[in-house]
Amino acid sequence: MSERWEYASVTWVDEVRKITKTDPEFERLPDEVKRKWERGDWKNYPWRAQKIHIWLPQSTEADIRVAWEAFDDDYRVSQLDLFNELGADGWEIASQGVWDSAMGSGYGRDTTSFPIRVRTLLKRRVEG
Repeated sequence: MSERWEYASVTWVDEVRKITKTDPEFERLPDEVKRKWERGDWKNYPWRAQKIHIWLPQSTEADIRVAWEAFDDDYRVSQLDLFNELGADGWEIASQGVWDSAMGSGYGRDTTSFPIRVRTLLKRRVEG
């Protein structure tokens, strides 16, 4: 009798999008940024968020958890805590890789490649 496995996917996504004064995130901006916005007559502002998308077997949509958002220095979900939670349910990491990367300034360079989507594939033995 051969072993049977089921699989799940956990994808960490780093996204940046432009917000305007009509977006709900505008109210979460620090007052100093709002004043600069007014003085500079900005049309939009970059909002950055890191989210974790969890796809378990038979899911019709991902369970999305916020790991971090702009101007929120407290992590809401730690990826390690999430992996410990899934590990307690019998999930093991089968593979992990960068699915997408982007170019931007960082590490003292004008252009640096950095991951914006990292996928972890998990598996667990199916009983019976």
